[in-house]
Amino acid sequence: MLGASRLAYLAKSAVAAGPVGFRPVGITANGNVQHTVSQKYFGPSSIVFDGSGDWLQTNQVSDGISGDFTLEFYFRADTTSNSGVIIHNYTSWAAGAITMYFSSTSTLKLSINGMTDINTSVTVNNWTHIAVVRSGNTVTVYKDGASVNSQTYTGTLFENQTDLYMGSFGAGLGDNYDGYLDEIRLSDNARYTSGFSVPSTRFVNDSNTLFLLHGDGASGNTTFEDDYYTLTFASDSYSANVEVVAPFAQQSYMYDWSASVRGSGNYAVSVHDGNNHTLSTTQKKWSSGPDYVYSLECTLGGQSTYFQPGTSIPSASSGTYVVEGWFYANNGTTNANWCLSSGDSGGRWLFGINNGTTFTFGNENNIGIGSGWHHIAIVCDSGTKRFYYDGIYKGAWVSANGGFSTIYLGSFNLGDSNDFRGHVQDFRVTVGSNRNYTGTNSGSANFTLPTQFITGDGT
Repeated sequence: MLGASRLAYLAKSAVAAGPVGFRPVGITANGNVQHTVSQKYFGPSSIVFDGSGDWLQTNQVSDGISGDFTLEFYFRADTTSNSGVIIHNYTSWAAGAITMYFSSTSTLKLSINGMTDINTSVTVNNWTHIAVVRSGNTVTVYKDGASVNSQTYTGTLFENQTDLYMGSFGAGLGDNYDGYLDEIRLSDNARYTSGFSVPSTRFVNDSNTLFLLHGDGASGNTTFEDDYYTLTFASDSYSANVEVVAPFAQQSYMYDWSASVRGSGNYAVSVHDGNNHTLSTTQKKWSSGPDYVYSLECTLGGQSTYFQPGTSIPSASSGTYVVEGWFYANNGTTNANWCLSSGDSGGRWLFGINNGTTFTFGNENNIGIGSGWHHIAIVCDSGTKRFYYDGIYKGAWVSANGGFSTIYLGSFNLGDSNDFRGHVQDFRVTVGSNRNYTGTNSGSANFTLPTQFITGDGT
């Protein structure tokens, strides 16, 4: 079982070119460093360091950069005590070392090779974007998009390093940082050459990325992942309308990938809350094909996975949308096993999925899918409601919902404990299209059932 330490949030930024994925590589957590939802710049989590023996380290950074580069991150310091180190790439002031640390209670200092310094004032308890950029032989520090100062440096940086350290001068060497970090990226180009607006979306992996740590994880999570993996996805004539695409597979985790499928725009905010929703090998819909090692497993516990797409779910009285996925139910309790919900936002829109055999459409729609994996599609077509089970029309579902922006998967909301017990694979929300799910044949499938979303995993 993959577990909560590998799962959480991803509100990814606009797609630059093709789908982007995640894969854990060589990042070691030391001390009490962990993810937290108490502070964040993007999404509901960041990385917190308590200032006493906490640091991250990785050997994934190239040994020596002689040309252009950009090192950037967001930080929010609890204290700015002297010598608290945010980032350092060597265990001394050796040639090629680059260090970002607090030299006083209000000054953040960039030190190059232990000699060339650039200072900038900082304020505690305030999120700040820092970018260190070398263009040619000029190294410039930008704070919140504004140039602070520049120095000339002609040598190789990130040279002779063993690891890149975040939160400490080196392994067990102290000078620990007290505060939060988010979105740490090292690139082999000069991303900024003049003043710029602070990025409004999360960083993406591209051909210039050497290292990218998003800082996303469930609260208390101590697994940290460098983003460099590539996934490819199936597309169709309705791809432009997808708002949530969640395969719940090995490298896709519990994140939305709709922007990769659309080829543009932003990804939905996707949140995993707690340990009762995990990726598990217990069941999976697809026995072959790339990346499908896991599915989402839901158990009781009053916790949820939920999505906030860029386009809200419209009114059930007039809107057009499709909510669908593959489901495997483990429990037969009705008027519970809440699996798809608006959380009563905009009125009740609620579906329980159990392993019985009875379909009951009412204020609470109770769906008995029997044993094994089955495809469920909830269609609203300009206000006309249709429910499909493995493509077979089962009737009109019931809801007077006026529209909602958060869709809960596996629970009624974050607090209710009558959660779905079972598994989910290849969950998708399409808004503004009925995907041609229009038939009312009650004896056989009205459309071809979707095949696996992920078609390639970069291996």
